[in-house]
Amino acid sequence: MRKISFCITTLNRCNLLIEAIDSILGEFDDDVEIIVVDGGSTDNTPYMMNKFKVKHDNFIYIYEEGLDVHDGIIKSINASSGEYCWLFSDDDMLAEGAKKAIINLLNKNSGIPGVTTNYSAYDNSLKKPIVTVPAIYKNRIRTNHLFTDSDQMILEFNLHLGFISAQIINRKMLIDTYLSKLNEKECEYREWVVVDMVLSVFHENMKWLYCSFPCVKYRSDNDSFVNSLGVLKRIELSYISFPKMVEKLCNNKVLNELNRRLFLTRLLRTLINLKAKGVEGNIILSVIKMLSPTYKNVIKLWPILYVIILIPSNLLSSFKKIYLKLT
Repeated sequence: MRKISFCITTLNRCNLLIEAIDSILGEFDDDVEIIVVDGGSTDNTPYMMNKFKVKHDNFIYIYEEGLDVHDGIIKSINASSGEYCWLFSDDDMLAEGAKKAIINLLNKNSGIPGVTTNYSAYDNSLKKPIVTVPAIYKNRIRTNHLFTDSDQMILEFNLHLGFISAQIINRKMLIDTYLSKLNEKECEYREWVVVDMVLSVFHENMKWLYCSFPCVKYRSDNDSFVNSLGVLKRIELSYISFPKMVEKLCNNKVLNELNRRLFLTRLLRTLINLKAKGVEGNIILSVIKMLSPTYKNVIKLWPILYVIILIPSNLLSSFKKIYLKLT
């Protein structure tokens, strides 16, 4: 049995998908299983994936029209056979050295339920490194770390738990804990199925590893949810649906702290980027109105939002630099 199965869902992103697969094969060669589930691509994806399938006996390609990300991820896991499922986006790339870092970590921690890995962020071409939100809150954990506490795990990772390419889960535990119970419990927020999987497996075993090595090269400004749902729906998904999803696992104190961290390190950055892209102030005001019920506990921080709305565009770059240094 192979150690790792890479589970990828895709739709009409052939060139990016090929880059992702090549990066995996470049690290692992044929010592890995790759499953690609295609939700109905009409570009060159079927042709190119069938070429991979002929060339590599460790490659599985499943084409089924109408599958969303939720169903595609589940189908890819059900088709896998590795000890661990490395969930992977079709537009990211595996970093050089990822195999050594992850295989060493898994071998030293036999039977670990799962791993969430660090990442490096790049521009849309994956050529130029950029500064972005670290995997761990304020980058406070800089070495491999074993989580055994639910509150700490949710607070330190927060939205990074939803970064698909960073999640590696023990396949048997995932099937026993999550997939076997899908008929009993459907994920309320389908777009957050990966978070649901990670937290379900973690709570059954109370162990989860953080790999500090940046195993994934993240392609920015290519969010498939933004493209399919729109910016406002994406903001709602990240900053309203995510806290609601995890609130059943947290007491009020932890949930308030989670909201504070999301507000300071992610939400403000999102709004700054919207302003930089020329989004009108009335739309940003609509976003603020939408978010107000969820973030009423951090009302003391709200004046920063109005600074973002009112600040002249020519000063926005300087404001962003100051903000990045502070957060």
